[in-house]
Amino acid sequence: MWPEVASLSVNTQPTGLVEAAARTHVAQVVRSLDTGGQEVLVARLVERLDPAQFRSTVIALQGGGWLAGQLQSRGFPVICLNAPEAWSPATIARVAETLRREQVDVVHCHNRKALLYGGLATLLAPRSRLVYTKHGASHWDGGATAQLGRLVMRRARAVIAVSKDIERGVLEGNWAERGRLHTVLNGVDLEQFRPRQDLNAVRQSIGIPLSSRVVGTVARLSPEKDQASLLAAFARIAPVNSDARLLLVGDGPLRAALEAQARELRITERTHFLGERKDVAELLGSMDVFCLPSLTEGTSLTLLEAMATGLPVVATSVGGTPEVVASDASGLLVEPGRPDQLAEALFQVLQSEALAQRFGAAGRAIVGARYSMQSMVERYAGIYQQVLS
Repeated sequence: MWPEVASLSVNTQPTGLVEAAARTHVAQVVRSLDTGGQEVLVARLVERLDPAQFRSTVIALQGGGWLAGQLQSRGFPVICLNAPEAWSPATIARVAETLRREQVDVVHCHNRKALLYGGLATLLAPRSRLVYTKHGASHWDGGATAQLGRLVMRRARAVIAVSKDIERGVLEGNWAERGRLHTVLNGVDLEQFRPRQDLNAVRQSIGIPLSSRVVGTVARLSPEKDQASLLAAFARIAPVNSDARLLLVGDGPLRAALEAQARELRITERTHFLGERKDVAELLGSMDVFCLPSLTEGTSLTLLEAMATGLPVVATSVGGTPEVVASDASGLLVEPGRPDQLAEALFQVLQSEALAQRFGAAGRAIVGARYSMQSMVERYAGIYQQVLS
């Protein structure tokens, strides 16, 4: 669904025992390497860390997906444990054995499942220092798992939030002390995500007329992303925007239900479900407006990529999104779960090319100033060095 990692400007890892021993070995632990914003972000971090200082391994608790192949093609080891969905104490031992065998210095866990397995594994692999990044706004709901998660998080030498909103939640919930808490904003490559060039070629490839006005989104088709509200909003504006099209990039458990909703709303012929794609940069360039109708968010990577592409944004005011989108300056923010507000905002941007251009230019400037890839990688590298000092 996101651009191929191999197409990025990257550094491959030096080889040789002497070189390996002199560098900090960081293991990134993720639930899987199926396509998603968090997974792509991890891949970009691995590829961009200075190979003179760091060597990287990725541990996927479950499957690999196409990202695993791309990382391996660049010389980065990927270890897929194929763990079951259900709780598996044996997987803790397997992660720990991997950390010991690979002599990992820093184990960097991403989100809750990776934290539980990777964090508990460090009890059996004391050489490895635990770092945790919280990408989303949700916490454990309670019970034994929440208590265990809290204990494991308190073992982390550094806890990282990707937005101020997540940072506040961690502090207010007493999940981590301020002294160990860092905020590292997600980063985007402005060279890869640029204002559109050849609009016609991309639209022809997906069957959308050049004259159409395209509303698009890129996200997993899952409840928290609330594409259902976007479909309902598009059905409101379609009768008065006869050339409008809706583009949904991504796949997930709600795809069949969303396709059924599109049929019920009689917008099937103007709605395009593209599934997972590797050419997201090009697809973003085919859109006129980017919409993020989420019910919860951390800092959406695709939102940043859309803004880097110069697209005006209509999004819900949840999580870290208001930190990224300046409402009425680089886009419009609406309440979550309100298709009526979403439709009104989309209609406003679609009807005014001047407004769309102003929002798009402001959004790209915001990403360039605050969400650079280089800044993100440097911040993580500094944290790795700090926890080992």
